[in-house]
Amino acid sequence: MNIQKIPAYIISVLLHPLLLVSYSLIFLMWVDPFNFGSPSFKIAIQTYDLVLIRIFFSTALLPGLSILMMKFLGMLETLEMKDKQERIGPYIATGVFYLWIFFNINSNPQLPDTFKTFVLGATVALFIAFFINNFSKISIYTVGAGTLIGLVLMNWVSIEGLYLGRVLQGVFLLAGALGTARLALRSEEPADIYGGYVIGLMGQFVGFLILDTFF
Repeated sequence: MNIQKIPAYIISVLLHPLLLVSYSLIFLMWVDPFNFGSPSFKIAIQTYDLVLIRIFFSTALLPGLSILMMKFLGMLETLEMKDKQERIGPYIATGVFYLWIFFNINSNPQLPDTFKTFVLGATVALFIAFFINNFSKISIYTVGAGTLIGLVLMNWVSIEGLYLGRVLQGVFLLAGALGTARLALRSEEPADIYGGYVIGLMGQFVGFLILDTFF
């Protein structure tokens, strides 16, 4: 491993797209714990600790184990999946888990619509990326970063009291660092990086429209 690329690997691991649904739940509880029926972030975490564990299990651990199994069975040459054809199986497996967790949380009246919207939007973005993968190796990492940007923008009112400018700066900084890391690792082309941001952001707004219209 090139030692100069170690920071890029670390950023890619910490901001791995499979972790972003769990991050989003923590973020929403920090932004507006009252929306979760709690007076503070600490109490919200304590109240929803089992929910957070289930979300992590369903959207990160199980998809991750599925991908590792595909590698073990020889369906993937490497876990980096540089060939877009290798990404088909992981896309399908992850999409199934995302759909399953969305329909589960959508029937849970204790969880706010803001989180349901994010999960649905992330699922929409995932399937759009899956479709585009047939033509171009879109960056699923920046798709995830785009969903986080959409999460902040969709919760503009709630975040306003927490200095929206600083929150946006932080999210844009993380998204930019992730895109730079992927370019440094030469995993995707610039067009795939930028396209990922757009798809992630678009997925959030489409998810909001679907949830508002049909659910």
